[in-house]
Amino acid sequence: VDLSGGAQPMWTADGQIGVVFNGEIYNHVALRAELQKLGCDFQTDHSDTEVLLHAYARWGDAFVERLNGMWAFVIYDRARRRLFASRDRFAKKPLYYFHEGDTFGFASELPALREHSRCPHEVSRLSLKKYFAYCYIPAPRSIYERVWKDNRRRSTEKISTWDVLHTYASDYKVIFVGDASMSPYEITQPGGSVEYNNEEAGAV
Repeated sequence: VDLSGGAQPMWTADGQIGVVFNGEIYNHVALRAELQKLGCDFQTDHSDTEVLLHAYARWGDAFVERLNGMWAFVIYDRARRRLFASRDRFAKKPLYYFHEGDTFGFASELPALREHSRCPHEVSRLSLKKYFAYCYIPAPRSIYERVWKDNRRRSTEKISTWDVLHTYASDYKVIFVGDASMSPYEITQPGGSVEYNNEEAGAV
């Protein structure tokens, strides 16, 4: 929506909150009107991306419960040193991600993520086996080693969110990969190393 005015990453006027987003928010017009009544000043004509910025700033993490649409996005909150990612209830837009050293990369499509120089390119033999067995690769694996995805279908009442900075290290580097075709998920992070071989990843 509003591709000409919705260049990404998009930032609030004070530069404190930024977002990258893939998808469409169907009720963005109604949300915009509600936010304008609360005093939010929009810079674009009808960008649903800007609605995400103001909604997060006004309502916090819970704003995702107000969204109707298909989406994957990541919001970077400078003041809170925080990444927040979310995707829609039916996982129409997946999130692919990797963590290599001090780099955390993410995108809604593998070709976009592969553009990053730190993105692993080694094909996973286990993922290939799963593809030949099931005709698809179950999450959280992707076709590449150490590149993960979360596109699991959830309850229609449950929106998937993920506080990345809380999961990873304090020296976390924010990486925006690709262009507006990339999409986020949910994230936060202060100190510690990343472990992908957790119960969730190991269950595949």
